[in-house]
Amino acid sequence: MMPSALDSWINQSSKSDSFNTKDNRTPEQNELIALRKELKQLRMENVIPK
Repeated sequence: MMPSALDSWINQSSKSDSFNTKDNRTPEQNELIALRKELKQLRMENVIPK
């Protein structure tokens, strides 16, 4: 049987003791978010063309 979204949510929260999304991200997810934010900033400064 495939775990439900609720099962996944409970499993994640039990690992981090938090229900906040940011507390349950993998290091890779955090890095991707940071890189996207940096790219957006560089594009706004016209350092990197769109």
